[in-house]
Amino acid sequence: MRKLDLRQLARYAGFGVFSACLTLGLPVLLRELAGLAAELAVAITYLIMLGVNFVAARRFIYRASGGLGRQGLRYLAVNASFRAIEYLAFLVLHTGFGVYYLFALVAVVGCSFVSKYFLYGRFVFGRR
Repeated sequence: MRKLDLRQLARYAGFGVFSACLTLGLPVLLRELAGLAAELAVAITYLIMLGVNFVAARRFIYRASGGLGRQGLRYLAVNASFRAIEYLAFLVLHTGFGVYYLFALVAVVGCSFVSKYFLYGRFVFGRR
């Protein structure tokens, strides 16, 4: 078992805050300054952030090298899986147990954020 890399964890947490700000701010800019529909602004932001987060994770957080294509595919697979699991967990908490939607969302996203750190480090960007 590998020792927890606190510097790497700090980079992950710090970039997570930065990424969240961009994910919230970019749609506002696209909507208010460029006049795009909210749905399109959010969709464009999600696509942009998928790329930004991958590059940041690969280069800045995990400082990985190796097969870009393989890492990219694993990253996409992990993200798609997590989005599905997050949505199902949200439905279970909110619809199934009646947890207020915002509390359910915070709980699900928080657990996902922590879990992704370890999965990205081990299965996406880890040394093989």
